[in-house]
Amino acid sequence: NKLALMSSEGDILSQLYVSTNGVGWISKTNWLSSTPCLANWYGVRCSAGKVIDVNLNDNNLQGTIISELAQLSSMTGLHIKQNDISGSIPVHIFSAESVLLLELGENSLTGTIPSEVGTASLLTSLSVDNSALTGTIPSQIGGLLFLEQLLVGNNQDDHGNHFSGQIPSQIGAIEAMAITLGLQHTQFTGEIPSELGCLTRLSSGFVLSDNNLSGSIPSEIGRLSLLSQTFELTSNLLSGIVPSQLGEMKYMQNNFDLSHNQFSGLFPSQIGQFSRMTESFIISNNGLTGPIPSEMGQMTSMIQTWDITNNHFCNDLPKQVQLLSSSIIGFSYESQNDFGTPCCIDINIHKEITCTPTMIPTNIPSSSLAPSSPSFIPTTSPTTPTTHHKSKSSSSSSSSFSIFGSSHTTSIIIMVSSFCGICLLLMLFYFLMLALKRRRLLNEYRGMGRIGGTPPPSSSNINDGGNDDAVSRPRDQRRSRRNTNKSGSALTKGASSNQRRSGKEKRRNKESKALSEQLLDEESRK
Repeated sequence: NKLALMSSEGDILSQLYVSTNGVGWISKTNWLSSTPCLANWYGVRCSAGKVIDVNLNDNNLQGTIISELAQLSSMTGLHIKQNDISGSIPVHIFSAESVLLLELGENSLTGTIPSEVGTASLLTSLSVDNSALTGTIPSQIGGLLFLEQLLVGNNQDDHGNHFSGQIPSQIGAIEAMAITLGLQHTQFTGEIPSELGCLTRLSSGFVLSDNNLSGSIPSEIGRLSLLSQTFELTSNLLSGIVPSQLGEMKYMQNNFDLSHNQFSGLFPSQIGQFSRMTESFIISNNGLTGPIPSEMGQMTSMIQTWDITNNHFCNDLPKQVQLLSSSIIGFSYESQNDFGTPCCIDINIHKEITCTPTMIPTNIPSSSLAPSSPSFIPTTSPTTPTTHHKSKSSSSSSSSFSIFGSSHTTSIIIMVSSFCGICLLLMLFYFLMLALKRRRLLNEYRGMGRIGGTPPPSSSNINDGGNDDAVSRPRDQRRSRRNTNKSGSALTKGASSNQRRSGKEKRRNKESKALSEQLLDEESRK
C-alpha cells in the first residue's frame, strides 16, 4: 500500500500520540504544543531542526505502530519497547532512509517479521524479542550487513504461537554482528548452522536456549573467541560430544550453560580453562561421562553457580576442583553422578564400557586418568576382544602396553641400532681372520726361502730339452744372487754356464740338421 504523505514531522508524531493512547502515557511533556524540535517534546531528540530519535520506552503506549513513522527522513532510532503495543510490524518502517536502531521488543506484537527487513540496509540493531510473533525468520535478514545486534527471542503468546522453522544460515553472513545474537525460547528446529561460527566479532551473547534444536554443536562455533558474557544452549535436543573448540572462548565470564540436553562422551578439558568465569557454569542434566578434568580447577573467580549434576562422571573429584567449593555459593556435583567409581572409558571413541574396579592399573594415580593426561590408559572388559589390561596381571599388561604402544618407535630404533652393531662386529672379525691367514702364509714362504722369488720348477720342465734355456736362466740368476759377495767365483761360473749353453745350442742345431736330412730322405723314397 502506498504511504500517505503527511505535511510535517509534528503531524506524524501527533498521529503516533493518538494511535497509542497518548492521554494514558506516563510522560508526555510538551507533546502537541508547537513543533517537536522547538517545544522539546518528551522523548524526541532533534538536530538542525530535524527529528533524529524517538525514545518512548516503558511509557505505557497502547495501540499500534503507524507506518507514517517511515517519513521521518532523519530519524536514526525508534525506541518503543516495554509497552503494550499490539498489531503487526509495519512493512514501511524498514524503508526509513536513515534508521539505524529499531527497538520494538517486549510488546504484544503479532504476525511475522516482514521479508522487507532486508531493505533496511543501514540497520545496526533490531529488537523484536518478548512479543507474540510467529512464522519464520526471513532469510533476507542476512542482507543487513551492518547489523550488530539481533534479538528475536522469547516470542510466545497465550495460545503458544511463536517462531518456528530453522535458524537461517544467512545470519552467518552478518560479519558486523558484534554484540548479541538472541534466538532463545522460540522453538526453532533443525541443527545449529555452522555458518554462525563466522560471527567472530560477537562479544556479548550467543543465546539459543529453550528451542527444539537437534544435532551436535558445530566445531566452528569455537571461532566465537571474543565472546565474554553469555553462551547458552540449554533446554534443547542437542547431542553428541561437546567440541573442545569451545575452549577458545577464553574471555567467557558470566554464563556458560549447556544443561538439559543429550550430550555424551568426555567433557573437554579445554573448557575447564575459563579462568575469568564468575557467575554460572552449568552442564547438568546430560549424559556426559568420564572423569572431571582437573583443569576445571582454574575457575578460581567463580562465586555463584557451578553445577555438573545428573551426568555419569566417575573417579574422584580432582583436588583442584574440590578447592573451589569453599568460594562458590552454588557448588553442585554429586547428584546422579558416579564419583568414587573407577572410570572405564575408551578415549578414542568417547564411549563408556563396562568394567570392574580390579581392571584399573594400580600403578596409575586416579588424578592421571583424566583424558588430558598422557598417562591415561583405556581399559576394556574381559569379554572385549581388544583387552589391554587383565585383572590377574595388571602390572605386566601395563608394561607391555607401554612397549608396543607409546614406546613403539623407541623400540624399533634400539633394534635397528643393535643389528647394525652386530653386522659391524662380524665384518671386523672377518677381516681379522683374513689378516691372520695372510700372515701365516707369508711365514710359511719365508721359512722356505722363497719370499719374492718364482715358484720352483717341476721335474718335467727340467727334463724337457726344449725348455732347458728357460729353466737354466732362472737357475743362473738364483746362483748369482747367492754368490754376490764372491765376484770372482761368479764370473767363472758365468763363463762355464755360457760354454754349456753354446754346447747345447750346437747339439740342438745338429739334431735339427739330422731331422731335416731324415725328412728329405723320406720324401725322396716316396
